[in-house]
Amino acid sequence: MSEQVSTDKDPYTPFSPLRRWRFAVVVPIFVATLLADQLSKEAIRQAANGVLGWTQPLLPGFMSFTLTANTGAAFSLGEGKLGLFICIAVVSVLASGIYLVRARHVSWLEVCGLALVAGGAVGNALDRMLHGSVTDFLATDFINFPVFNIADIAITLGVLLAFIGFAVFVPASSPAKASHVKNVSAALRGDADASASRLSPEAASATQEGDRTPQTSPSEAGEDDRQDV
Repeated sequence: MSEQVSTDKDPYTPFSPLRRWRFAVVVPIFVATLLADQLSKEAIRQAANGVLGWTQPLLPGFMSFTLTANTGAAFSLGEGKLGLFICIAVVSVLASGIYLVRARHVSWLEVCGLALVAGGAVGNALDRMLHGSVTDFLATDFINFPVFNIADIAITLGVLLAFIGFAVFVPASSPAKASHVKNVSAALRGDADASASRLSPEAASATQEGDRTPQTSPSEAGEDDRQDV
């Protein structure tokens, strides 16, 4: 069965875009995320001359540029497991691609979210392969929070969007699923009634004859029994 793009304005209507539409959306978001991540990291490395700990105010009292080398995952979590995180990045990208190819119903939020996750994962994986660590440079000044980068933001935002898209807009989990099932059931009942109305004249005549068959009341049955005796 070929996939079609739903034109229903109801946000809970099953959304089945063509695969080429999905990847036409995924590829630009993925490339833009990857480029933004890599270019921003390179710009900070150049500005700092590679000196770790270099800092420059961005929004005084709120955020600053601070060059750090992270050997862990997003937000400096799980440091020291370089190979593991490269494998996780590869698996996450492959899983996202397989899901977008095989899933019948997806929401546009899922498509955009998975593209952001893939772009961020590849961006950090490239850092690990090329530099042995991930370049982090965005530091919050108003709270004590791990230094992060554009890829970390993309991964976090992508996971959030994909979760919302799956939990709210995909038919299998949407609040309107019961309504859709009810409508489908009603449509099936309507088809059954229409099929019955299209019975052949002979079948219809037999049905009418059956309806006209005289019914014997209990009292008449009792009188017949007494006459037999």
